[in-house]
Amino acid sequence: MFLLFPGEWHKYMPDESTGWNEYWIGFNGKIMEDWVKAGFFSKENPVFNVGLNEELISLYKRAVIIADSQDAIVRVTLSSICSSDLHIKHGSVPRAVPGITVGHEMVGVVEQVGAEVTSVRPGDRVAVNVETFCGECFFCRNGYVNNCTDPNGGWALGCRIDGGQTEYVRVPYADQGLNRIPDGVSDKQALFVGDVLATGFWAARISEIKEDDTVLIIGAGPTGLCTLQCVMLKNPKKIFVCEASSERRAFVQHYLSFSAGGDSGGMP
Repeated sequence: MFLLFPGEWHKYMPDESTGWNEYWIGFNGKIMEDWVKAGFFSKENPVFNVGLNEELISLYKRAVIIADSQDAIVRVTLSSICSSDLHIKHGSVPRAVPGITVGHEMVGVVEQVGAEVTSVRPGDRVAVNVETFCGECFFCRNGYVNNCTDPNGGWALGCRIDGGQTEYVRVPYADQGLNRIPDGVSDKQALFVGDVLATGFWAARISEIKEDDTVLIIGAGPTGLCTLQCVMLKNPKKIFVCEASSERRAFVQHYLSFSAGGDSGGMP
């Protein structure tokens, strides 16, 4: 339950640095002009107005703005839900900021870029990388961008800063975090690139698979399936997939088992 005061702003509002909530509430259309000038919301475009005790309550959506010269603003055209989003919902990600807009699997169109961004420009269709990274810290220099030490690096989107389950998202380090989508690739196809397929590709790459190896993949959910397809590119001698769900086992056996160049092994 919220306490609202005519002519004032909601008392539970977050500060501008955390992005705790996406909406701002005011009575009688009263706007704090310094916030309007700062670009945090638009008084011209309230999400909706409702009447309460003859007072007009306006709900304003917080604008997404360039906060750093290496940022880009992306209009999200398609996004998906990762199990990590559910982990946040269930309270099992301690570093997640309460009330954050979740989502780190999305594609969209670049709307605005910071002064230092060179790899993309407004109008480009892009896939958003799940990991934003500075490219300069120890971990980034050694290829472990998920451990980027920058406050906006690593798994930041949808965890520590607002993510993509919304209309617009700010992507830090856009030169590293955005990839242009070729014209022949649909948004639906490109949606896999930023996280789920990249995770499978990375797993296959760091496993250093040789053609005489036997590979075990634990789990045949979306990430497991993408990992399986990437492992098949390595043409190992045997591949085993361990999956409890009979439906998922049937899917793998029907669609993927006979695609492997080597022995597709079994389905424990």
